[in-house]
Amino acid sequence: MAAFKRMRIILAVLCVSMCLMPGSPLRAEERREETGLFEPFGMRNQAVPALVFLPFEAATARTLPQGGFQTRLGAAYSSIFTVERDSSGRVNFDMEMFEGALRLDYGITDRLQVGVQVPYRYYYGGFLDGFVEDFHNAFDFPDGGRSESENNLCRLIWKHDDTVISNRLSAHRGVGDISLFAKFAVLLEKRWIPALSFLAHGRIPTGNEQKMLGAGEPAFGFGLAADKHFGNFFLNVNGFYFFLDEPDIFGDLEVNNVFAGSLMVGYEITDSFAPMIQLNAATPLFDNTHIDALDRDITQLIVGFQYNFSSSTRFQIGFAEDLITSSSPDFTLYLALNQFF
Repeated sequence: MAAFKRMRIILAVLCVSMCLMPGSPLRAEERREETGLFEPFGMRNQAVPALVFLPFEAATARTLPQGGFQTRLGAAYSSIFTVERDSSGRVNFDMEMFEGALRLDYGITDRLQVGVQVPYRYYYGGFLDGFVEDFHNAFDFPDGGRSESENNLCRLIWKHDDTVISNRLSAHRGVGDISLFAKFAVLLEKRWIPALSFLAHGRIPTGNEQKMLGAGEPAFGFGLAADKHFGNFFLNVNGFYFFLDEPDIFGDLEVNNVFAGSLMVGYEITDSFAPMIQLNAATPLFDNTHIDALDRDITQLIVGFQYNFSSSTRFQIGFAEDLITSSSPDFTLYLALNQFF
């Protein structure tokens, strides 16, 4: 076995092992009494432009206690089909995409938390095209021309005027851009007061932009997160503004700065189980390209639940559907395992 493959296997085993290690029950129980354990879905929009350029993911307003440590092993699997052409450009995104990400967070003080996340992405032909076509036919949903295309292709074609941004017709994979996070708790939740935190996000361009694994440029964002409990109901709201830039290979195509946000509502059926529904949205990444996948708002609905195996181990599963077609994937399955120490 090649040394590179052995290294990837070792890293994967270490990541899973860290997320499955038993946490600190005492510290987790203290956190439960103070703030609860349920959190919004941290899934990013998996459409190619959004995934590459928009690093938004919803976060709870709660912070880890001083010395507290949390790991999150997340996975998202998406079916993507967008084929559009205009005199000024063309996109052909026809593939399935898997993203796995390891996130580590640490509580510097009771109110200040920092984190880092490393994603790994795999674009390939997949196996869901037939299932998605049958689903659209069963409910008479528009398929955007999917039924007219051959199944299980992997095409990542993006052209703007005379600039070829991407022209890949085969599977490829690699590490994406690394994200850095910071959170400062401004308010702690009380009877009539929500928890409120100031958020900061930075992106390091470690992914290959020519393979659409990364943006090729750093990005910065600032925002707020709020949490509030109303009996068994709990609410989370996020609002963010991102300063984005495009790589040189884009020619005269410019990426907008973006407003992004989320609204999540959950109901705590038991201390361990809560169904949740979440809306993620963002303003368009591009202007006047005349291609919906680029010019439209980015809106996605996520429905799922969180189950707490213990006070220190939490599992989430969510199913995401596009609300504005073309700018979001047809379907995404999201899984996350959170471990608190």
